[in-house]
Amino acid sequence: MLRSALGDRVSESATFPAMLAENVEIEHPYAPDGSLRIVGRATLVAHLRDTLARFTVERAATRYVYHCEPRGAVIVEFDLAGRRLRSGKEYKQQCVAIIETSGGRITRYREYYNPLAAPAPDEEAADTAGRE
Repeated sequence: MLRSALGDRVSESATFPAMLAENVEIEHPYAPDGSLRIVGRATLVAHLRDTLARFTVERAATRYVYHCEPRGAVIVEFDLAGRRLRSGKEYKQQCVAIIETSGGRITRYREYYNPLAAPAPDEEAADTAGRE
């Protein structure tokens, strides 16, 4: 999804982490526990490993892509759908990401989403309480 949205603004990369600059800044201003800021590719990869241990992403579909000049930011509106791994409950989310690139890599990624639709880890555990 991001590969097609960003086009030639990022170098050919097989994976999302490979598209990121080493010192990438990731922000989730409306994260469930308050604003979340992650700095660095390695830190983000660890965060994603934890997140993807709770959810599967079954579909990521682009709605709209806006290329902003002259700074070169790209705004992507997209839908995510998946399941919580422990409970099997469906997870749907509409998101907007503002992405900045430099030198063929993503340098800043801000994602806006509905925090009420994104369960915290302790909520996921509560979903399965008594069923294990």
